[in-house]
Amino acid sequence: VENKIRVSTKIPVKKNDFGPRSTLMAAPIIFQTRVQPTVDCPYRYSSEWVVKQHQKAVHDTCAAPFECDQSIIDNKFSVMACKGQLQESDYYFGLSPMDFQGANGYAEFLFVLTDHDYVYRADGKNSTGELRDTNTFIDSLTQTVQIVLVFFTPQEGLTSVLTISADMSGPSNTEVKFHLKHYAILEGENLTLYLIIQSIVLVNIFIMIVDVFRQFLGIKADLKLAREMGQTKPFPHRMAIEGIVDLFCGVMVITFIILRFPIQIESADTVKNILGALDDIPWSSALMPLNDKKRIFFSNIQMLLEKIGGAEMLDNLCNIILIMNLLRVIMCTSVHPRLALLTSTFSYAADDLCHTAILTCLLMLCFAGIGTWRFGDEYAQYADFETTLQTEFELLFGEFQEGWSDTPEMAFFTVVYLMVLFLLVLNFLLAIIVEAYMSHRLNIRASETEQTFFADCYASYTGLFIGLYNGWPLRTHLGAQLALWDAKLSIGYSELHLTHLFRDPGAIGSFITHYSRYDFLDPIPVNKFGIPPTERCAWRNTGICPGDEAGNQLIRMGEILERKICILLDKRMPTQRQEVQGAINIVEERKRSRNVPIAHDCNTSVKIAENHAKNAKNSEARKFVDLKSEKEREGGGGSGVGRRSSKNIDDRIGK
Repeated sequence: VENKIRVSTKIPVKKNDFGPRSTLMAAPIIFQTRVQPTVDCPYRYSSEWVVKQHQKAVHDTCAAPFECDQSIIDNKFSVMACKGQLQESDYYFGLSPMDFQGANGYAEFLFVLTDHDYVYRADGKNSTGELRDTNTFIDSLTQTVQIVLVFFTPQEGLTSVLTISADMSGPSNTEVKFHLKHYAILEGENLTLYLIIQSIVLVNIFIMIVDVFRQFLGIKADLKLAREMGQTKPFPHRMAIEGIVDLFCGVMVITFIILRFPIQIESADTVKNILGALDDIPWSSALMPLNDKKRIFFSNIQMLLEKIGGAEMLDNLCNIILIMNLLRVIMCTSVHPRLALLTSTFSYAADDLCHTAILTCLLMLCFAGIGTWRFGDEYAQYADFETTLQTEFELLFGEFQEGWSDTPEMAFFTVVYLMVLFLLVLNFLLAIIVEAYMSHRLNIRASETEQTFFADCYASYTGLFIGLYNGWPLRTHLGAQLALWDAKLSIGYSELHLTHLFRDPGAIGSFITHYSRYDFLDPIPVNKFGIPPTERCAWRNTGICPGDEAGNQLIRMGEILERKICILLDKRMPTQRQEVQGAINIVEERKRSRNVPIAHDCNTSVKIAENHAKNAKNSEARKFVDLKSEKEREGGGGSGVGRRSSKNIDDRIGK
């Protein structure tokens, strides 16, 4: 064909309006690590057999009139060999070893092996070189193979490294995996938004840390006040643990942000330098040796992988922080009984769940040992101990493995495992959880102050804002003051006035008016026999729920029995005033000693009061009866929060 015809001939080219989103930054590279052949096998007979096979091959093949190369006769592993140490220095396939990700191996362009049957390569020793079959690049001495591809997505500013790896060192099948790692550019508006968000996070963390230290100081102040008042207050372990967890999470978040800042700020320059170095490699130039080009390529890829590895370590740290915050959120749900389903159920069932976990692990380990030993050479699902455990975990949720009924032994093993673990142990676990949940439900029903979550939230915030407006004291300060009045059954205007915590008398009135709206804070009715048996604090810690109908019936029966016993012994029933006076006496006695803890438990106070009342003189008992009658004449009106009492009668009792 003449050139004139060639020039005049036109070849149509189809236009591609939409180019690829990602592009390869360099030709794919295949990298392998190898071991040296040896006759020193793991077993003695294997070594003898390899040597014997070499001698037999030399005798049969290299005898006259045939002859073999001297290297074949001298190398005893030339016919059959075992795997020795890693090959790190010798040439292979005309390639010199190079380092990649901490391993010495041999790198070649992937298209050289896929597009050509033979290549001409020198082995570094002979200048002439030799023709090599590309199918022999990977053989029985190959340990690992990696194919590395580098992509860049301009629209997203994303650099990706795709690694396809095959592990041939195991005794069984070759394990093939792939890893896709990304390194993103962050600059411009995205970088500004990132810095703003992280700054807000740092401010929130600072506020949280200050609040944690404030809680620790509050705990210290409460314990010091209790010691000064002669009380023994239990240490709030749960509050302290939650504060330590919050402090630890805050420190970890600050560490993460400090380490992440420079990586994000320098991401644009990092991608520019690495991809620029890859673009500048003169692949088509004959002046630079091929091995030097590969070294430049692998050094930049390794630098990129190190940057990605550092970012992944920080991502793992962030994952730990998120999991800890998730657990902290679950712990915070215990603030309200209606939300504390998970935490309360787990607290009730913790002991049983622990022993069930021990039993489950023991049974699964036993079944895993049997399955691996018996079926490991036949089924891939039982190839090793770890794989067998994974198979058992899937069976636990009803996912049957393939071929589970092929043999009677396998079918029997699977059925027994399901009967023991699935039908028995799993149902035991469900029964434990249901029983713990029902205990939590009973506690909710027995609670007098329980409301819905939204009602309590509304009441808390409205009470807070109304208190700030009217001049109420802080709840912690008022609660600490009221906790010292163990003998008080009711709180009214005079008691609140004695605290000297309110801004003015109007604040006390608004406080009483606000909290009188709640039915569970209504005053306890007092009849001629004193407090009704279902409301007496003597029954609070007996394990009987006063709010339950069956519990109220048991309490009434106990009250009738107590009255009959008093009649038979010719003794009076302890009145409310006798109980109060006994509690007052014990409180004053403990304040004087400052060494005996004050009893906050109302049941303990009532028992002490009853003992004092039984030992009192007849004249003092009549005096208390007269005071009780006077109280009944005066106690008809007036408002108060909780249980009411008369201040003038209290003063006369004190005198």
